[in-house]
Amino acid sequence: MRQVIAPLLQTLEVVHQRGVIHRDIKPENLLLSEAGVVKLGDWGLAINQLQEKAYSRVGTLDYMAPEVGPLYTVSTFIRARIMFHAFLESEPSDG
Repeated sequence: MRQVIAPLLQTLEVVHQRGVIHRDIKPENLLLSEAGVVKLGDWGLAINQLQEKAYSRVGTLDYMAPEVGPLYTVSTFIRARIMFHAFLESEPSDG
């Protein structure tokens, strides 16, 4: 999992520094090359915040942040973050 999350976060850091927001990050948009390199795909909803403002809610509802999507409460979002953090910190099993 760390081989996926770390490169994804590095990619997001670089594009965010340039003002680009993907707006549809979800498992289906994470691609794995034959060499095992993680790629973030489907940039069709991305915008450059330096050139335009995000006036509309776009993306996949199940993966929207609580401040964007209408269905989730902050407590749901916080619980998901805690579970995600715990998953990253857990050691893989031998089996």
